[in-house]
This record gives sequence, structure tokens and C-alpha cells, in this order.
Amino acid sequence: MRGTPQPPRVAVTAEGSIAAKNNTTNSRSKHLPVIFNNQDTTGLNVPRNDPLVITLTIADGEVSRILVDTGRSVDIIFRETLRKMEVDESSIKLERNPLVSFAGDTTVSEGTVKLPVYVGNMRKTVKFTIIDTPTIYNTIFETPWIHSKKAIPSTYHQCIKIPLPDGVCTIKGSQSVSRACFVTERKTREPRGRPDDHDKNLKKKLRRRKKASEKGAEIKHVIIGKRASDPQGEIKIPTEKEEQNTYQTPRTEGPSPPPKQDSTKENPNTAN
Repeated sequence: MRGTPQPPRVAVTAEGSIAAKNNTTNSRSKHLPVIFNNQDTTGLNVPRNDPLVITLTIADGEVSRILVDTGRSVDIIFRETLRKMEVDESSIKLERNPLVSFAGDTTVSEGTVKLPVYVGNMRKTVKFTIIDTPTIYNTIFETPWIHSKKAIPSTYHQCIKIPLPDGVCTIKGSQSVSRACFVTERKTREPRGRPDDHDKNLKKKLRRRKKASEKGAEIKHVIIGKRASDPQGEIKIPTEKEEQNTYQTPRTEGPSPPPKQDSTKENPNTAN
């Protein structure tokens, strides 16, 4: 179900150009409590299960594809984003620290950088941890920034609200950008080939195994090796239907041993 078109937001292209204005609104009443209502969901597409991706002014430019997350204890900015923003390398403090994700994966940071972030009429310097890995996001705002601004994010309402001295600032997310990021990230994590290749290969193996088991009922002997004492003899495994020994070898050349006499038969020389 599609909603009404959403207003344009800032888009940082590969050249770092600005395409539209930042989408923030201020409530001018002082000491206004932070409230979410149905008006915040106007124009949103359902279901509203998308991550919250916003646009803000960082340093001298508008930066889009900012993920608002609460899973880490540091605010993250990526090396490629700094390159597009043309941040001076001298402002970067080199320090390597391991970052462990919830899944247990470890990523080593390259350093930290302090950049001003603008929300409404307020300016706050944020310390970002730099990571040099391919990513679909430009920046990830984590709990340090969220708590420092006393901000309240809501993925259901697709916005984050921040109390300011002159009211409440509402920063709306972009569902279209969020969903595009999700699709791109999923493609980058998938193995080469189509997603169903693994299932198809597994089904082929199961079919071959089933055919082999069906043919096994018709095979009388399966050669699995040779005896060390008899290189010409072959060890064979009989089927269940055959009443034979578990291992048997072909008879060797030479006279056959005399048949054993049945002790139960009467001796013809014995007198009655």
C-alpha cells in the first residue's frame, strides 16, 4: 500500500553535491513535552518496519543515509564519507580500537574525528569513530549522540524528536532511502550466484542419493578392496537377501577338499 509522496531530502551524491533542503521542523512552544501521534505517520507506507534513516547537516554539508541505531556505544563515520566531505586529514586522531558487534564480529577502527552536527538552531560537536569498510550508510548515530541530545527515535513513526530550548525538533526519516539501503546491503551480503543456487544443489544431491539407494537393492556385490594376503581376492559385501558370509573371496585354484560325511547316516558295514 503506497502513501502520499514524501518531501525531498538532502542527497549526498558521489561528488558531495546537495540536492534538497534538510527536513526538520521546530515546535516553538517552550517546555513542550515530546509526543508522538498519528500525524507523524501521515504519508508513510505500511508496514512501517524500516530502519530509521535521516539527513542532517554535518560540518559544511548535508549528509544523507544516516542510520539511527542503538546497538553500539560509539558514533560511527566511514572513511569514504570523510573523503566526500573533504575533511582535512590533520583533524583525524589516529588510534586503533577493536569494535565487537552483537554477532561477535570484530572491526578495528582507524581513528576518531570531531565534527559539528547541526540540529535546528543548535550546534554540537560529535566525536566520530572512523571505520574503513564498504557500507551503504554514510554515518551511524548511536547511543552517545542520542543520549547527549536526549533524543527519542521511533521507527514506527519514522522520525526522531529532540527537545530544544525553543521547543521540539522533529527530524523525519526517509522510507524510500531506508528500503533502498536494505536492498543494497542484502545484495552485497549474498554469495555469488542466485540466492536459490544453494537450495538447488542440495536438492540435486538428495535426488542422487535417493537413486543410489534404490539401485543398491539390485546390486549383489559391491567391491570395496582387496585382501593383503590375497591380492587377487576381492572383498565383497552381499545384499540382505543373500544368505552368505559378510565377507567372502573367490575360491583359489587347486583340488577341492573332500566332502564331510554325515554322522547321522547309518554305516552300511554295521550288522543289524
